[in-house]
Amino acid sequence: MKKTVLRPLLAAALLLGSGTSLFAGEGEDLLNGKDDANAKGYGRNVSQDFSTIAIVNKLGKLMTLRESKNDRESRLNENSTLSYDIPKGEDYQVSLNGGGESDDVVIRDSRGFVEYKADSRSIEGLKHKNVWVNLLTWAGTFWQLGVALDSVDGTQAHLIPWADGKAVKLLVLKSDNGFGRTISLDFKVLRLENKSGKELPLRVKSNGKWKDDGKLASGASRDYTITETEQISLNGDGDGDQDDIKINDAKGYIELLAARVEGVESGNIWITHFWWNSEANKWYGTLSKTGINGNDNMILSALDGANANKATGVIGKGDPLVFTITKK
Repeated sequence: MKKTVLRPLLAAALLLGSGTSLFAGEGEDLLNGKDDANAKGYGRNVSQDFSTIAIVNKLGKLMTLRESKNDRESRLNENSTLSYDIPKGEDYQVSLNGGGESDDVVIRDSRGFVEYKADSRSIEGLKHKNVWVNLLTWAGTFWQLGVALDSVDGTQAHLIPWADGKAVKLLVLKSDNGFGRTISLDFKVLRLENKSGKELPLRVKSNGKWKDDGKLASGASRDYTITETEQISLNGDGDGDQDDIKINDAKGYIELLAARVEGVESGNIWITHFWWNSEANKWYGTLSKTGINGNDNMILSALDGANANKATGVIGKGDPLVFTITKK
């Protein structure tokens, strides 16, 4: 089966503990950084905090699952959930299509992360075999979440993880209608807080047009009306090239255009920072380390606002929705 991962979330490559130098414009470094960090591990076993993994089927059709320990195949009906015990001290794989070549969730217990395998990804023609996207990663003091978009058994879907007590849950959601809730139902304002020590030139896209928005000094913040703002350029370019925050209001998520794969036309890497989880009925966020306006090791986070719980990734409803920029 040949398929495409549309916008892989690579937040695990961007964790604060990663020693790889990552910055916008070097998309391959961004991709390779995840692999380097995963190989080293993150310092905590998944099984120290979680005993089961549960797959929630909202794909719009029957799913065939297969787990690796007993090589057991199961059928999972639409709107149903199936749980598996997480073995300790070993890698454990659950296939979402009954096979073993793609659409697989793998718990890397001793290295401290859960990842998803797609059989191939194409970023505007640049293909990589067996791409792995981190869904859950130990970040030193909390379990960081990350979503992925992929074709699961032939159906385009969001893969949305979250922690529920001792269970890692994974919602497999048909992606036709986005994440399932409009952002502006719960948030009217996105507040951008610059704590990086660097001045950032801004441009804003509204009604399909870009305009200058001055400079954002370190220590300053700026508010944007979510329904009136499509994108915020953090490097003043405003051409959709990189360093852009994109608000997908109707589809229920906000993403960062973090980097480009050099030499590939429109070879952009998008990182989802904020999204709706229709099964948990909550908003969630994450952080990433990338480069902004030529400065490396910059961190964009949706987890530092007063209504954010970094330990769970949950973002409480109500203004403002805060995105902070710091420098490691």
